[in-house]
Amino acid sequence: MTWPPRWISSCFGPNTTIEDLEQNLDFIESHGLFGYFPPIILSTLALFPGTRSREEAEAAGIAFGSVHESLPYHFQNQDAAQVKVLLDQTMAIFGAAWYELVIDLQDELAARSRTGPRQRTGRVLLAAGEGTEAQYSGLASLPYLLLKRLLRAGR
Repeated sequence: MTWPPRWISSCFGPNTTIEDLEQNLDFIESHGLFGYFPPIILSTLALFPGTRSREEAEAAGIAFGSVHESLPYHFQNQDAAQVKVLLDQTMAIFGAAWYELVIDLQDELAARSRTGPRQRTGRVLLAAGEGTEAQYSGLASLPYLLLKRLLRAGR
């Protein structure tokens, strides 16, 4: 695996494989992070100056760009690269409107939590009832379900 399974700060890195993505998604699901917002599975490891990851990417010849900023890089595993492209393209279709809707639902749930029974889920306190929680959960889970479907389709 690309990083320890107990800490996922980014899902994609220069050496990510399909097996890494599957293990990370399993970890996310088993630790109640499925639907966590903002979606941790959309993140890509940044190669900042002075980090070991950047030095390794430069030595492997996969990093490109200015040495004064976070470097873009080429994925070593083309299957993982293709999954990332498909995930990004699909989420771009939903765009800012998807993020705004999820954030609006978060705000509504947080406001309700001040007056009703509470339960902690992800970053917000959710109030029971009225279907808003189900809407939030469904929308926030979209990128995770998409990744799961892409991985399953590739097998």
